[in-house]
Amino acid sequence: MDSSIFYCIFLGYKAIGFKKTSIITLITALSGVISLLIVNSIKNSIQRLRPINDASINNNIRILVEQNDFSFVSGHSTVSFTVTFILFWILRKHYKYTFLLFLFPFLFAYSRIYLAVHFPIDIIFGMLLGFIIASIFYKIIGFLVLKN
Repeated sequence: MDSSIFYCIFLGYKAIGFKKTSIITLITALSGVISLLIVNSIKNSIQRLRPINDASINNNIRILVEQNDFSFVSGHSTVSFTVTFILFWILRKHYKYTFLLFLFPFLFAYSRIYLAVHFPIDIIFGMLLGFIIASIFYKIIGFLVLKN
């Protein structure tokens, strides 16, 4: 598990306590799983080839990795933005530089384009889908955990 996840859990614990942070962590993990399920259903229904697998353009790009599944919508972008939006909305009230959490998903999204495993539109729709899913789960967290 990535150390940044533990750091975010620690920040949550310091800001809102162990019990609430534990529940929020479980709900956030569930949001990631739901995001992947939605992404996979979209990918399998649209079946858009990745840039590295598209014969019309892959002669013009360098291929650094091989992937055989479909491109639209980016799962990495969707999940990383889902989790980051939830964390941002919860922690922004307690920490000044919470916006820095978005560095990771933006760099991650850029890497997917750089590696030619996604078109930019795949990333943009992944970000939007992540925002929508995060909005739903943040409302659930607000109702179940953060109610005052």
